[in-house]
Amino acid sequence: MTCEAVKSTAIITIPHSNIPPFPHRDMCEQKPRIGSVKDAAGAPKKLNLTVGQRLTVAFRWTVGAFLFVNFMVLWAGPVFIQGQVWKMGANKYLRMVFSLLDDNKYLRKFAEKYVYSKEVYTDFFAISVTLAMSAISSVCFLFYWQITYGTLPMWLIILYYFEWVGLGGRGMGCAYTFAHKEGHHRNGGIYKPWFANIFGNFWENWMGCWYGNVPNSFSTSHMFLHHHLNGGKGDTFYQFDLDRTSLNDLFLFLFRIFDHMIGTGSLRAFKILGQDGSRIFAENHDILWRGMFWYWVTVPTFIISVLVFAGNCGVGQIAWFMWFVYLQPLFGMTFFLAFMNFALHGFVEFGPEVMAAFRGDRLALSMAVSIAVCLLVVMVGGCF
Repeated sequence: MTCEAVKSTAIITIPHSNIPPFPHRDMCEQKPRIGSVKDAAGAPKKLNLTVGQRLTVAFRWTVGAFLFVNFMVLWAGPVFIQGQVWKMGANKYLRMVFSLLDDNKYLRKFAEKYVYSKEVYTDFFAISVTLAMSAISSVCFLFYWQITYGTLPMWLIILYYFEWVGLGGRGMGCAYTFAHKEGHHRNGGIYKPWFANIFGNFWENWMGCWYGNVPNSFSTSHMFLHHHLNGGKGDTFYQFDLDRTSLNDLFLFLFRIFDHMIGTGSLRAFKILGQDGSRIFAENHDILWRGMFWYWVTVPTFIISVLVFAGNCGVGQIAWFMWFVYLQPLFGMTFFLAFMNFALHGFVEFGPEVMAAFRGDRLALSMAVSIAVCLLVVMVGGCF
């Protein structure tokens, strides 16, 4: 689909939706490409950009490149290794163990009677409980180690990332799935009233902070932007202006998803859309803002206060803890979502002339991978 085709969808509506249609900014011209724009002869096409535009694009590209290399260094190992272990046979035995819990009729009856609002949601109970216990105990152990020894060794951080990802990616996958499902039922709609009144959306707004998810982001951005627009203009996951055969464009898309993950992208969209007096978008703006305050102010303040009052932790050690335990899951989840959406949700077909342009990005790809490998060797060496 070309930008001209996308421009024809400036007004997007969804049948049976109670959300009014609204115009969206022309994102086809919001982000000029770097290195992926060619002229009729296939040569690189020079773009007439202002200094400010070039600096903006360069900043976004740099952030995306950092997220790419960061994932290769810290997260690719746990994801790839555990994915292979799962596929090469571990799933056969672990599925048998998990089935003992998941198929237990007494646990399901308990969940239906006391936890969930509908019987169908009891499918989540066993994995939700086991994952929550695993995640909470892991984070508590990291706090214990930090307070006792003053800092976290790199080998322990890597082990935590393995637990965070889970075999076959089921740790981060289930955490994201639960938060996503809860987001479709705001204020704890899938739970019994007593649970909803206390915790609300437990995975979206509580556990999600440890998986890089800003509270209320699914209940707001995902429901009122992504679903309403179906990936069209105004959606923070929009990518019809990108060339999915270009590594440079992947870097720019990484920045776009990072802008979504930290909350600022959706917050700007709701602010713009609420300027016409729409109560729906104004309310979602305020709800998302409260979630961002919780993620960026309340939780970090709590973590830092605990470490400071516990003693034995200097400024550098606290910054180390915040970077590798609290912020890295945000970086890892950002890359995971960006890569998955770039691969599966683009629905854009390119001809041979555009595919040929991909060759020009192979050097950039090889350089990025080489840098990631070098950094990985240095970090692994520092573990011992």
